[in-house]
Amino acid sequence: RLNVNYVQDLFATNARLIQQLLTKRAFVYVCGDGRSMASDVHRELLALLQMDAGDGAPARSASEADALLAQLAAEGRYTREIWYG
Repeated sequence: RLNVNYVQDLFATNARLIQQLLTKRAFVYVCGDGRSMASDVHRELLALLQMDAGDGAPARSASEADALLAQLAAEGRYTREIWYG
């Protein structure tokens, strides 16, 4: 990659902070290109949700992370406005 910061890279770099914010009911809005950016961010968010948060709770499985992301979407806390073309 070029020396560019992508959203998904910032998620990885700030994983613990994002985990903490999500436990405090933060909202995640993803807006942009649906061909690559949105899916890359979604994949990184799923990976982040599977990481050990350092809070003593066990790490989540892939299916648990997927269920949590679905729950966040149902609560309006994970919103994707993406487009193609």
